[in-house]
Amino acid sequence: MSTVPRACGASALGARGVWRRTRGADAARAGSRAPRAGNEFEFDPSSLPTFGGRGGDPRRGGGSRGGAPGGGGLVLPGMDGFDADAVRTNPLSGTQTFSKPGGASFVEGERKGPAGVIPKVGGELQGAFEPFKPPETFETAKVSAEEDDPDRMMMLMRSRAGTWHRLAKFIRPLNAKGFQPNDIFDVTGIEPKEQALWVTWLQCYASLKEGVKFPDEKLEYFDDEYTGAPNLSQIMYLPAAVRAVAAEFIVDNAFDSDQSRELVKAYEIKKAGASTMAARDFTNVPGDILAYKLYRDILELQRWQGEEEAQRIYERGIKYALSESAKVRLEQAVQMFVAQINGGAPSGAGLVAGDENITAEVQVVRLEEEELGYRPVPVVGNLIRVTSAKIKTAGTIEKDGNLFGVFSPQSNTEWVALPNWELLACSITPLALFVDDTSKTNMNGISDKAEPGLLIADRGEQTPRMGRYYLVSKKSSLVLAGSNAAAESVDVMEGAEVLQSERNGKPVTTLARVLLCVRAPGGGVSDGMTTEFVS
Repeated sequence: MSTVPRACGASALGARGVWRRTRGADAARAGSRAPRAGNEFEFDPSSLPTFGGRGGDPRRGGGSRGGAPGGGGLVLPGMDGFDADAVRTNPLSGTQTFSKPGGASFVEGERKGPAGVIPKVGGELQGAFEPFKPPETFETAKVSAEEDDPDRMMMLMRSRAGTWHRLAKFIRPLNAKGFQPNDIFDVTGIEPKEQALWVTWLQCYASLKEGVKFPDEKLEYFDDEYTGAPNLSQIMYLPAAVRAVAAEFIVDNAFDSDQSRELVKAYEIKKAGASTMAARDFTNVPGDILAYKLYRDILELQRWQGEEEAQRIYERGIKYALSESAKVRLEQAVQMFVAQINGGAPSGAGLVAGDENITAEVQVVRLEEEELGYRPVPVVGNLIRVTSAKIKTAGTIEKDGNLFGVFSPQSNTEWVALPNWELLACSITPLALFVDDTSKTNMNGISDKAEPGLLIADRGEQTPRMGRYYLVSKKSSLVLAGSNAAAESVDVMEGAEVLQSERNGKPVTTLARVLLCVRAPGGGVSDGMTTEFVS
């Protein structure tokens, strides 16, 4: 005799189906229900799990046949005990209404959360949109007691009664009162994106207005929401110490947002390269800082970009550069780029007529006996043994026999008296070095004779130029015994080599420009040298 599978009663998980066969015994067990054809699935409500109703009552969620108390579980819509209020959908923006009989108004309604109505504490909706913000730092961004009224603020914003920075200070107080950006947009027509921009601009604008370094008469440049104010999105990234001077530079040059972004980037580039010799030739005023960024742009040009692009960047840099050293750097960068394009012959942008084929050469002058004792110049030592520290301090302890009238004033510093030639008179901080044999140097103009010389350099001119020689400091990869410092030497390099080394990412420290080489008096023998030369 076949048996019928039975439901698992209250322990069943989910609705169960019971397979019944159409045999006599099955029909009798089914009571008054008519037999069904074949193997057919029939839904049995008594097999439902209990959901809080009494056992055995499917209408009340009970699935137990024995009448045992039902357990807890899911309550579905339509079942006894279902509470429609428990699943009511919360509105996105509360129940504020913006009209009332007799005129416009902005009445704050109730706002419901998961735990029910959010209570009002101190007149504000706690738990509403942006319930807390730190107090405004700047007075310009604060709302006065007379203005702190939603009706008034909404009305002014809707009619755009005033500049953007006057209306922007209303946004955060409205947010704190429960008005979301979409609420403000529905009433005023000011989009949420524009509201966010206003709030951002306001902080930067307020810092400039209340600062002591930014002129008040230049603030009106930022009143225009479409030309001046977008610059504030860039200025805000600058530190407070330089923000005012950078903003004044932007106003003076009528920059747009893209140009302001370039200036902010220039500050970052200048800060990153502050330790390099090239960066030191650009002062910390905004014009030189922007020129330094453009100088770097020229160095990073590719050959295919051509001389015209280098000339375009150069002209922009010269427009903003203030210091002479910055202008020289820009000029030399263009010359180096053009030389690279032309295979080593600098020409074109930034060159003076006649400078197309500059070759570095040291000028030589022969001393006359009567010319000794005019211009005292400190002697820092011998070229092959001098260090960068001695050049920087313009002092030495060496005393070698020489032919140049060296004398020792106070402080044990050796000095040499030289005629006050034009080139020496125009120098800023001259110094001298002994050269034992000029023929062993690699400098054009002095390597043709094997005799001692006195090399004169100017420590006040360190910006490299093509066509000149410079004293530079080099560090070796070797480490001196008993010291952690690398071996250092002072050498002479042509300006073009210094610039090329910087372009290749291997900067060297320029110590001084080589002005001339002085030879000892010739004893009445003429060798064609003269004291008249071009400076």
